[in-house]
Amino acid sequence: MEKSEEKYRRFFEQNPAAITVADKDGKFVDVNEEFAKLTGYTKEEIVGRPLSKFVAEKDRQRVIEYNRRRMEGKEVPSHYEYKLLRKDGEIRDVEVKIIKLPDDKTLACRIDITEKKKWRKSLKNLRRCLEPWLKNLWLAYI
Repeated sequence: MEKSEEKYRRFFEQNPAAITVADKDGKFVDVNEEFAKLTGYTKEEIVGRPLSKFVAEKDRQRVIEYNRRRMEGKEVPSHYEYKLLRKDGEIRDVEVKIIKLPDDKTLACRIDITEKKKWRKSLKNLRRCLEPWLKNLWLAYI
């Protein structure tokens, strides 16, 4: 049993995703080092604090409502994006996958998608700029 617990603890701590365990009220019970890095807080500063303190105001009510409904056994998205609020005030886009655990807790894995979203936006803008040129080039060829 100890070896199994140690194995899962290593998986939790060494995972490249930001992993958290929260209680039914949305307060963090455990977090890995990756989540601490993502938020800019230490693990000690995070544990015991509610998830809502780490969610940007724009998304806060939606995330709180998802958690409340999940704990009531109602259907809510288990995979979604929201804006995370860091200790330094920076906002990061994160993608989260959450499951409810049997003991009225939740396990969540988050990844930072801020750069991915910036690249997508840049590519979309580039495409929008190039489309007229490409159409004209195609018409000139005909």
